[in-house]
Amino acid sequence: MIPSVGRLTNSKRKQYLKYCEYVAKSTKRIIEPFASFLYFSLLCAEKGFEGDFWFDFNDEILAHLFGLIIKSPEFVSDGYEKLWSCQFDFDKDNYFNCLKEKYEYVDFTEKAVILSFLIQKSKKDLTEDNATYGRKPKSMRETLKRISFLLKDRTKITVKDIDVFKGRAEDTYFLENVTCLDKNVQKMIENGAGFIMVLEKDLGEKKRNNLVSKLKSTTNIHFDYINNVICSKGAG
Repeated sequence: MIPSVGRLTNSKRKQYLKYCEYVAKSTKRIIEPFASFLYFSLLCAEKGFEGDFWFDFNDEILAHLFGLIIKSPEFVSDGYEKLWSCQFDFDKDNYFNCLKEKYEYVDFTEKAVILSFLIQKSKKDLTEDNATYGRKPKSMRETLKRISFLLKDRTKITVKDIDVFKGRAEDTYFLENVTCLDKNVQKMIENGAGFIMVLEKDLGEKKRNNLVSKLKSTTNIHFDYINNVICSKGAG
């Protein structure tokens, strides 16, 4: 199991288990340059990876939320429990919409706590999923404590930091929904770092083959057609 903040289907869990197999034993640090819910890194940590992590987020509030979870899981858990409990005292739809409105004007820390609840209650576009009241507080508390235990004292969190691509030979980058080989990824590869790129699932065969062709000179490149993954410094 992955102690995830977001909602993850069983099929996605199985995919992440496959991705973990591509992490070279020489890896000292796993980097997610476009971090979201850290499923991959958390699974690696859960499976015994002993190195460090670097998460670079595009979203400041999500970055702040994970910083709070790592440093103060009880604080986030208490805030989440209060929000979860209050939903039963109001009209369900109105409560959800009021929280979305409140999210726009409160400070960073309160935004982060509200986000922890909205993530559990909503779909990707933050429209409410009427089939659920969200994860129960006890389960959420256990999850956040586990995330903190796994990531504390070995995690760096940044927001839109271009230095994230100055990788070392002992680093492994994890990138999802890749459609092209941009200059930042090329720089990372030139620096000798390993990579695991999960391609966009609807990427056409021509674009997929073009990506592989551009990476032919990379040492130990491996393309797993079944799992739609390109990696260097493959498993082992």
